[in-house]
Amino acid sequence: MLSIRSSPNSCWNRSRSTEDQALIIGVRLRALREEKKFSQGEIENRTGLLRCYISRVENGHTIPAVETLEKFARALEVCRVSSSAEIARPG
Repeated sequence: MLSIRSSPNSCWNRSRSTEDQALIIGVRLRALREEKKFSQGEIENRTGLLRCYISRVENGHTIPAVETLEKFARALEVCRVSSSAEIARPG
């Protein structure tokens, strides 16, 4: 299981915490995509999301909504994405 969680003690600087979350989410999504040997173009086709948006997410420039994380999960063939931005592998 891959999980993405922010520490409750890191909230003193909210903008930094948000930046950290965005980067962690992006790194996890890119790792899963590369593990599956999918291109950003293939994720674009599977999700309907623009390739430039996928790139922005993977590079930590934006935090996707839970619904968008669910699209990523389906495209990457992982079992779930929870509201706490937890990405779990099947099995």
